[in-house]
Amino acid sequence: MDLDRAFSLAADPVCGDPAPAVEGLYLTLATGWRDSQRRRHPTFAWDVWREEAPWMTLYFSFGVWTSLAMVPLEGAAWRI
Repeated sequence: MDLDRAFSLAADPVCGDPAPAVEGLYLTLATGWRDSQRRRHPTFAWDVWREEAPWMTLYFSFGVWTSLAMVPLEGAAWRI
């Protein structure tokens, strides 16, 4: 089972239901739009975010620092 499929099968801790997509079967644009509107459950509850916080912190920190490091590297590449 691939990683995307594993994540889609994991129940959303707020909604409590898995994503409706089945391997090889995709939602139409209208159905996907309605689905995205119904699944919004903003929360600041730490118990919901506890498992996501470590990887999200590393992912976004690494992304920001990488993009900042690319600025001087781009200038150095043009000087060569």
